[in-house]
Amino acid sequence: MSDNRIRELTETVLRKDGWLSRQTSTLADELLRRGTPQRFASGSTVFRPGDQGGGIYGVVDGVVALTAVPVGLQPAIVQHAAVGSWLGALTFFGAPRRAVALSTVTEATLFHVPLRAMEVVVAAEPAHSRAFGEIAADDAALWLRVVEDLLQPDTGRRVAATLLRATRDGEVRVPLTQLDLATMANASRRQANTILQGFAAQGWIAQGYGSVTVLDAEGLRRSLEGAGSGPRTDRRESYSPPPSVLT
Repeated sequence: MSDNRIRELTETVLRKDGWLSRQTSTLADELLRRGTPQRFASGSTVFRPGDQGGGIYGVVDGVVALTAVPVGLQPAIVQHAAVGSWLGALTFFGAPRRAVALSTVTEATLFHVPLRAMEVVVAAEPAHSRAFGEIAADDAALWLRVVEDLLQPDTGRRVAATLLRATRDGEVRVPLTQLDLATMANASRRQANTILQGFAAQGWIAQGYGSVTVLDAEGLRRSLEGAGSGPRTDRRESYSPPPSVLT
């Protein structure tokens, strides 16, 4: 695909979906003019914890994952970013370095707006800083939900909550292995396997090779609220909270 065609598709997607679609045409035009579409192979690292701030990335296509890397613990996927999502705004608000990793699960196209370009846009129109704040607010909402999910004392409920978060409360397929899901829910792989088998028996999910498809999000929500009959445990288990600093 030619560079011109990639840019055309990028502008079409980002103007239609997500954060940029809610902004003024003036801001959208400026960012699309100053940014660059970038194509990444599957398994690429876009940024990692400790990297200096380098602006924001909009997801045009493909599957990308935010991954927390707690000190002394194995990395854990926090969320797959949807098409139209924008990531990395905290560097604009003074965070000196990235706190999480962003990587591609499949081939993906991301649109990068450098930090300097963001500063130029806001210098010309200070009100645009509020728009960038919306990206940071979306990040904060995600991390608050992660904490809320991990505070569930019951392992079955943590797994149900994690699945709902991973699918954005919808009935879709997500590329998660049992180990990924277990790590996200702070459960053992054996616990996750048993719980997922129970969810599948209820008809709430279907398991595939390296993926889980939510078939009945309402059933998972009932389980989370204690009204379902899915597998649960009563033993309170420890959990490791995610980093308090976002992307």
